[in-house]
Amino acid sequence: MMHISELLYHAKTQLLTPTLSATLLTACQQELEETAQEYIQLDYQQGKHALSKLLTEAQQGALEEAERLFRQCLEHILRFSYPRVLCFCFRQFYGQSPADGSWDAELEQALYDRPHPQDPWVSMEYQSDKQQAEQLLEGLATQVGEEAQPHVESVIVAWETWTELFFFHAFYFGYRSGLYWLEQFSPVQGLSKMMERVILTEYALGITLPQVEQELHRELRMRRQKVQPPGGSRQPGVGKKSPRGDAPGQGACCSMADTAPGAMDAPSRGRK
Repeated sequence: MMHISELLYHAKTQLLTPTLSATLLTACQQELEETAQEYIQLDYQQGKHALSKLLTEAQQGALEEAERLFRQCLEHILRFSYPRVLCFCFRQFYGQSPADGSWDAELEQALYDRPHPQDPWVSMEYQSDKQQAEQLLEGLATQVGEEAQPHVESVIVAWETWTELFFFHAFYFGYRSGLYWLEQFSPVQGLSKMMERVILTEYALGITLPQVEQELHRELRMRRQKVQPPGGSRQPGVGKKSPRGDAPGQGACCSMADTAPGAMDAPSRGRK
């Protein structure tokens, strides 16, 4: 007898793989490199290099374990975000009104309401892995000497920032997947009936921007390039900012969207 639940679980694990999580993480890192927060990636790389010489073997093991757990957290985020966003996309298509009558409020909730133990979409594994990773890095920060502390802080800031951005990328991957399946289901009508909502959703994600904002961001990037110090070096742990504090919509979320099912069949909707 065929076990449908086993087949569905197999299909899910074949799509939402560690490789996909790594691809989305790379997109998050590329997004930061294209903004005023490019220092986060640079600080992380310099910090890891310095720590490889400053930490004991046991401390290095704790650092590696913390990073493994953070990568595992991203896999959990992808797994609980994907079905949530598929439902959001399908409800937009079929015109089912949100509970409070506002799509904007529901989108904001899906993007910014961070997981908590009572959230039915969130696995307990996510909570456990995240807590362990944070405890390992916090413990490491109290053990190391003054020279190593800024580098540990750079690692902490990098993973906090990447995780925050990962929610946006995981959301958009699920959203584009939903659009792809809807387009397959309704090839004649297509998605024209909900295109306005799609544009508003992508604007909320910072993927689609009005021309005036695109011109402003290009000007800001040119100004940063002119004042950037040689080599782009800076003091680790200085001037940390919110992950999306630099002109939302100027990252690589759209570039990674081509990993979603059917993205190669759809016209490019980027901001780069």
